[in-house]
Amino acid sequence: MQITRQHIQGFAVGIAAVVAIPVLAFAARTATPLVSNLFPNSQLYVNLPAPVLSLPTAPGSGSITAGGTLYFEVTALDGQGETIGGNQLGTTTIGSSALQLTWGAVQGATGYRVYFSTSTPQAFLQYFAATSTSGAPNAYYTFTSTTTPTYVSGLPASNTAYSFNANQSTGAGWFMGKFGLGTSSPAVALDVASGTLRAYSVSTTTCNAVIDGAIFYNATDKHLYVCEATIWQIIK
Repeated sequence: MQITRQHIQGFAVGIAAVVAIPVLAFAARTATPLVSNLFPNSQLYVNLPAPVLSLPTAPGSGSITAGGTLYFEVTALDGQGETIGGNQLGTTTIGSSALQLTWGAVQGATGYRVYFSTSTPQAFLQYFAATSTSGAPNAYYTFTSTTTPTYVSGLPASNTAYSFNANQSTGAGWFMGKFGLGTSSPAVALDVASGTLRAYSVSTTTCNAVIDGAIFYNATDKHLYVCEATIWQIIK
């Protein structure tokens, strides 16, 4: 038999001791394809990658019960959808402790969910949302088991979070992160380092809360307008 294609999937199990907390590292889940198909009337996208958890540490006192085993996976959000879970970590806890969970920040992520399970096989039916600092989502979470989690039916089965998404059927598209024109190091969401940015005249005169802050050029009176709540105001 001639083999024409071979798929190799790695699996690793690591055991480490971190401040007297035995930690089990499980293989990361298989990532979804980076780019979708290019057929007409389809969706072209690039998924956000799933976060990769680091081995947890015990930062101080908490309320985790001694001797219990906890399993964790983290997902990333893009404001529209959610990634699948990343690598899975399991740890046997110590009494009156807390766990500091950290992961690599995902470019374009607007938030993270920390799923956990106390059962074997793992049933990830609850999660905590990571907090943000100055509008930026934190890539860490201190698990103390003192707050009430959000209950769900389980981890996402597919990746619905995108760093880039162009949907031909709806005409909608977006890019998460910073985009540079004339620069490979954009400092803001849209960074035009060279050239001219042009605003074309539009036919609509609708101004509402959905497009508050939008700008358009009126070719008739030669003015730029900005939408302020419900009224187009001339930019002078």
